[in-house]
Amino acid sequence: DYEHYIHDAHRHYQLWLDVTANFNWPNEHSYTDNTASSTHSYDSRPEADIHLDDVFDTTKTHKQKCCTDKNKNCTNECLFSQRLVLRSKDMTSSTADDEFDEGPFFKMLFKLLANMPQQPYQVNLHLTSIISKLALMPHPNLHEYLLNPMLPTAKKTQTLFKILQDVAKRLTMEIPRLRNYKKVIENTRLQLMSEDPSYDESGEHNQLVESLIVLEEFSKELAAIAFVKFQHSLHMHR
Repeated sequence: DYEHYIHDAHRHYQLWLDVTANFNWPNEHSYTDNTASSTHSYDSRPEADIHLDDVFDTTKTHKQKCCTDKNKNCTNECLFSQRLVLRSKDMTSSTADDEFDEGPFFKMLFKLLANMPQQPYQVNLHLTSIISKLALMPHPNLHEYLLNPMLPTAKKTQTLFKILQDVAKRLTMEIPRLRNYKKVIENTRLQLMSEDPSYDESGEHNQLVESLIVLEEFSKELAAIAFVKFQHSLHMHR
């Protein structure tokens, strides 16, 4: 069924490309680093080394005073001693985690997504469908936010990947506690995939198992979308 997701992703992504062709969206994602507490790397050196110039005055060598040896005599041979560097970045790190605001719409979607194990099957189905459509949109920043699991973020910043990880972890802990859970998963999957109306009308639903199946299919769909967009990007850069 993964091939089916690939085919659908190709078709829907091309549709989005046609719809947004005149939107003048950028082709590459861009980061804006306006604060010292940015989580994005701006130098290839280790972070502690970046600020050593301020601490040791290495940029002002003409004003450097002589060092003293163990006998307190002036000498040009200075022994390096590491010291704790306290920076404004460290002092404001507690508030930096709250700086990113995903907005009310994504906040609502992520809250619902985190609550998947407690929600009805149809709610989860519509929810994942909305997020999939957003992931298909050819805007580079939206693509990075939704489909890049390696995106550097502050600890408290919510991302799709973090929430799906948390939901998967909870389901992995809860579902094995069910009696004959493997058989229950197999039967539930067959009933859901058959789209039998009688199943929706029956009251015997296990929301935990249903949310697991939705999560599995949603993960396949996101993987297919990421693959299709990656292939398109390779084609555009040839």
